[in-house]
Parts: sequence; structure tokens; C-alpha cells
Amino acid sequence: MKFIRIAVISTYLFVGLVSAVSAQQPEKTKLTVLLYPWVPDYAHIAKVMEEKFEAENSGVDLVLSEQNWNYYEPGGLDPVYDVYELDGIFLSDFVKAGRLQTINGTEAQIRKDVIKAAADATKVDGAIYAVPHWSCALFTFFFMHDTRLAAANTRTDLISVIGSTHERGRGLLVDWKGHITLTELYADSLLDLGVSPEDTVKALSNEQLNPNAKSALSDLIALSDVGSGRSDVAHKAWPPYYALEFAHGRGRALVGYSERMHHILQEITKPTDPTPVVDPRTISVKLFNQGDKSGVPLLWVDSFAIDKSVTGPKLTAAQQFIEFAVRDDQYLSVLLPPGKAPQYLLPAYRNLYTDTKLVEAAPLYPKFLVGLDKAASLVGVGIPQAIEKTGEQLDKKLPANLHYPN
Repeated sequence: MKFIRIAVISTYLFVGLVSAVSAQQPEKTKLTVLLYPWVPDYAHIAKVMEEKFEAENSGVDLVLSEQNWNYYEPGGLDPVYDVYELDGIFLSDFVKAGRLQTINGTEAQIRKDVIKAAADATKVDGAIYAVPHWSCALFTFFFMHDTRLAAANTRTDLISVIGSTHERGRGLLVDWKGHITLTELYADSLLDLGVSPEDTVKALSNEQLNPNAKSALSDLIALSDVGSGRSDVAHKAWPPYYALEFAHGRGRALVGYSERMHHILQEITKPTDPTPVVDPRTISVKLFNQGDKSGVPLLWVDSFAIDKSVTGPKLTAAQQFIEFAVRDDQYLSVLLPPGKAPQYLLPAYRNLYTDTKLVEAAPLYPKFLVGLDKAASLVGVGIPQAIEKTGEQLDKKLPANLHYPN
């Protein structure tokens, strides 16, 4: 009986001690963050960000979003987070809806090596609402030994080098399907043809397609193998179908975003079909130009923005997270997943493209930077809706590419 009393007393003392210690520990600040989902290895990015940030900021409980595949769907961005990683096409609409606060001179925003078009994409009516993270532009992947293609820097050059009657397996690999994908190619074409960024935004809302851009896209579609490019099945395939085709040499060149190189390298390392793969050391890259002269590349930008409701310790945590996310060491951590191909996403800051460690692991980075200094970005209200409507028109009116031309 005496033993039982002692045990009970000891238990109460232990519980009381634990409660007292818990009471002395300050409550962590919970910070919710929506990360951009369409990246090669989302799980790696989220894991590295959470572990490293919390290790450096023990008073913050970082809660990162699940991979939001509905990001571009209606209502996909309705849920409220403390920090959003926004595709720039949504920024003006978020500002108009009163969902964001301005960025007040954080260290991250004033990095002097920011790509100009990336910085431009964070401003609405002169005020800064976001901090650039990733940038995206269209590139042409080709083989170094193909000297004619290496020298083809305009649409006219590409038509001359590849031609619409090329042998099968020697065409231009491009995904010419999907409303968003088609409109991205159309907007890029408008800029390459000399249309200003402001007028490009207006053109996306115009019910009539720009005839010059439509003609340019039609010319380029004819460079794909017959039956290729305009395929729903290939468009929806993951990993990206045309990147895998290029990895097996079934195309003279590939047009796509920089991260296609990740998928090419993954396929070369672990092929999904038994046919031979190319030597990755023979691959080179340059900006895709749909114009007849030196074009203006279109830069899409994913940036971090802070919800209007965030104040106090949570605001401090949000600012700390953004500054952390755009540090050089953090970029290296997320771009170089152990045991996998480099992610080949494009940082919004120039210094990374010549970083010794990054270039050693991913030697094409310096080439991706060439020409981005003259890029332009698009900012405006209603761009997501305009992209969907324009994409629907393009899908109906562009060639189906089912037959060889006469």
C-alpha cells in the first residue's frame, strides 16, 4: 500500500514536471506555404526546404502544401496560405482581389543579380508584391554535331534546316497540345515577332488570333513528324513524352522548358524502352526563337508573395522563409537531388548560372542564361482566363499535322 502511494505521488510529480517544462517552452509560429507544383522532383524540394528552414529557425513550424495538381484549374488557388509561390500570370488578380501585401525591401528583393524580366514580373502599378524564385523560357535542345541546326537562330533558319518533308525521326519535337501550352507558345511567338509585352497581354484577350503569330506557329508545326506534336496522349504523358523521344535520338531537336533536360537525363540513365539512348555530353541548348530576327524571349516567373492577413511574428517568419528560399546554398540543395539528375529549373538570379558546384553537376546552366537579359515578362489582370480562351481557339485553328504537305 505504501509502495502504491509512492508510485502515485511519483507519477503526479513527473506529470507536473513535464507540464511545467512544456509551459516554459514558447509556442512555435506556424507558417503555411504553397509551393509551385509543376517541378521535376517536388518531394525533394519540399523535404529539403522544410528540414533546412526549421533547423535554422527552431521557433517556426513550417507547413508546406501537398503537390497541388489543380494549381491551374478554376478554384485551384482559392485556399488561403501565409505565403504563396505564384506563377506571375496570377499576381495582378491576387492584388486586385486584395489578397497580397507589398514586399517592403527584404534582403531577397534587392539582390543585384536578379534577372530583369523576373524582377519586372513582381510589380503591379509600380509596387512590389513578390520575390522571384524560378524563371521559365522556351529553349531548343539539339546535338552539338548538328552544325546546321546549331547555326539556325530564326524560324526561317529552322524551316530551311529541318523542312516539312524530313525523314521520320528527324523532325522538331514540340508539344503542340493543351490550352495553356499552346498559349505559351503563341505569346512567345508574339514577342519574337516584335509585339510589345503590353500588346501581347491585350492580344491574349482578343477574340481574333494574330495572323502573323498563327502563321508562324503553323510553319513550325509542319516541322514535326506527321502525326506528332498535336497529340492529346503525348501531351498528358508523364514524364514528358517528347523529352523521352529526344533522349532516344528520335528527333533532330526538342523545344521545351529547361527542366526537360532533367527528364532527358533521367531517361538516359534509366531507359523506359530498349532502344539506344544518346550521349548526354553531345546535347546543347539555346533560346527558341519564332521570329525572323533576334527575338525577345518570354520569361514566365514563379515568385513568393505574402498573404494580406499575415502580421506580427508570422510576418517575420514569412520574410525569413522567402530570404532563405532564394539563397544560393538553398538553390543548390534543391537543384541537385542525391542520386538523381539535376532538376535544371532556372533560378531567377544570375549568379547561380556560373556557380562552380552547380555547373560541375549541370554543365548546361551557363548556356541557359545566354539571352535572358533581353527577356520580357507579362503582367496584367485576367491573364489566366485569357490564356484558357486563346488556347481553345488555337487548338481549333492550328493545323492537325496529320498529313504530309503537298
